[in-house]
Amino acid sequence: MDRKAQRDAAYKLIFECLVTGNDRPYAFDELAADYITRVFKGVLKHKDELNVLIEKHAESSVQLFPADRAALLLAVYEILYEDEIPPAVSCNEAVELVKLYSTKKSPGYVNGILSGVMKNI
Repeated sequence: MDRKAQRDAAYKLIFECLVTGNDRPYAFDELAADYITRVFKGVLKHKDELNVLIEKHAESSVQLFPADRAALLLAVYEILYEDEIPPAVSCNEAVELVKLYSTKKSPGYVNGILSGVMKNI
């Protein structure tokens, strides 16, 4: 499984947790690729910190769709904790995920939030 497919799998696990409120998603497999396991568990561990950064750069009057929040959590986690992944790649991949799984307006909104995060780290 290439990194793009692994990122997609991690995104879906994070999304499932956001929608169900369960930190142990049905689809999670302890034998998943190292990246998927590391990122998924890292997002759960640092979720409060990541959400603070996201909310700081999101419009306060706009409720984030779970699909957008999942992509943002994944990207911000990668930016902060996955040193081997260039931040620009994390941002671009988050935008690509919301193009695929969210609304037409989401890519621009997610990109704007991530730009703000990048300027303040």
